[in-house]
Amino acid sequence: TVKADSAHWTGNFSRTIVKDKIKDGYTAMKNDEKLVRTFFEAQGFKEVEISPVFMNEVYKSDQNAPTEYNLVQNVEVKSDDVQKMKDLAKNSDKLAEQGIIFSANPVEYYYSKLPDLRVSLLPEAIKDAKARAEAIAQSSGKQVETVKSVTMGVVQVMAAGSTTDVSDYGTYDTSSVDKEVMITVKTTFGLK
Repeated sequence: TVKADSAHWTGNFSRTIVKDKIKDGYTAMKNDEKLVRTFFEAQGFKEVEISPVFMNEVYKSDQNAPTEYNLVQNVEVKSDDVQKMKDLAKNSDKLAEQGIIFSANPVEYYYSKLPDLRVSLLPEAIKDAKARAEAIAQSSGKQVETVKSVTMGVVQVMAAGSTTDVSDYGTYDTSSVDKEVMITVKTTFGLK
């Protein structure tokens, strides 16, 4: 069982502008960007990545409707302070109070020491494999002798308490702070 020690959060803010007001739209986006930066700084986040403005035409089925464009800027924040990031996401509605159309994605939570943890879990996994092999061997009147080969399988990083969320290719839950890490090993034993 581990706790996430870093978090990653993305979102975007946007405006929809008619074709002949594109210049005004870019001016409004600059103002929105200042307000977004001020909001993040007030929450204690100085390192915020904000992309340039992307412009996409709004699809309309009515051919006579005026041409409109969505102006969008992506926002990305990373932090080792998981609780602070959770609080930031909860407070993002304050941007809407300032008239900013802000769309947030769920916060993603990561455990940075996974490579070290995998190494420390290997002996436990091999010990477990041997205990299972001995139980199987005893039922057939045999004894486990030596390890012939060991291959490490995939790593499963699951939400705590979720033992069914596994995949043949491995899985990495980013939705929860509390996680369970499981590795698999394929071990071949000699029998006597």
